[in-house]
Amino acid sequence: MDDGKRGLEENIANVERLPLPIPITNAREMKMSKCESIQFQLPVGNGVVPPKPWTVKAATLLIDVVCAVVVCRILESGRFRNWQDWIWSAWGLAVDAELHRGRTWIRGLVTLVACASFALLVNPSLWAWCVIVPLVGAAVLLRLPQSNKWYACAAAAEDIERLAWWRKVARVAYRTLIALPFVIASLCAFLIVPEIPGMRKFARLCDYPTKDALIAAEPQEVSRTIDFTQNGTNYTAVVLSCIGFLPSGPAVIIYDADGYLIDRCSDSGDNMSFNERWHFNFAGENQKEIERSNP
Repeated sequence: MDDGKRGLEENIANVERLPLPIPITNAREMKMSKCESIQFQLPVGNGVVPPKPWTVKAATLLIDVVCAVVVCRILESGRFRNWQDWIWSAWGLAVDAELHRGRTWIRGLVTLVACASFALLVNPSLWAWCVIVPLVGAAVLLRLPQSNKWYACAAAAEDIERLAWWRKVARVAYRTLIALPFVIASLCAFLIVPEIPGMRKFARLCDYPTKDALIAAEPQEVSRTIDFTQNGTNYTAVVLSCIGFLPSGPAVIIYDADGYLIDRCSDSGDNMSFNERWHFNFAGENQKEIERSNP
């Protein structure tokens, strides 16, 4: 009985001598605690961040494929003489490098660019699909649970990294330089995406070899035809229905006297150069010859 009591007292004394856990006092330590719990579940590599899961590795590989496709496309078209192509290629490689480094902010940029890549469907081709599919696949992989856990740990490690003030300023400037062109291009692409069905429809209507072929094949799309004379030459304006997203005017195709297409406009209400080139009455009444002096 005495031995049991003595053993219990020794156990209590041993417990009292154990170091107390250090309480988490701030958000940074909470992030590190979360990161340590992730490390406990995954094999620990060098430093604080555990090895990349397969989802992040696969997404990085897909972005490598996109960069290779873009470079090959530029080389194939022979447009590498333009300085703009060099700049866009450098920006793409910078995004790829940041993804390889495991920077957390790059995930949002990849998602934005993946959504904007659907604007390439304006002129669908094998090259366009070789860009869209890897970008969308990479964006999805970077949002899977395995990726979220790894990026949470990477964010915690990045947050506790001690940097001089000038390095912080340089890092913000560098990230802004990389992100800004892609953000601007993505915003422009988001404006184009709603126009894709109308642009493809207008391209189809313009593919007919002659005016008569268009009217015979798709009479429901033709609002009216207007014969007019300009600079001593006869023309026909085929006024179509309004095409596209929020158009300001109908689409118009101009044919010569033989019925062949010579000019076109998908939105006559928003194309000032087209309206300056061609002078005709949309009502199609009392057409008169219009003489224009060539500049």
